[in-house]
Amino acid sequence: MLENRAPHIVAGDYTPHSSVNIWPKDLGIVLDIAKSASFSAPITAAALQQFLAAAGRSLGGEDDAAVAKVYARNAQLTLPGME
Repeated sequence: MLENRAPHIVAGDYTPHSSVNIWPKDLGIVLDIAKSASFSAPITAAALQQFLAAAGRSLGGEDDAAVAKVYARNAQLTLPGME
């Protein structure tokens, strides 16, 4: 993922190829399956929270690489393409 998404972040290009809004649904499905199998999926749960945070910051229509903006804001950093 980093090999593919990092160039988008560095370029400040968040043109959607796979949007942020797709991930909460898909990660929710994974967590539902994990729960039904009594399987712990803490990394998936953490990823879901970050994508929900990105969607909540109106980044849902941007490329999924825009989730890095959530991490950057939390660390008080500015990435290319951030306002």
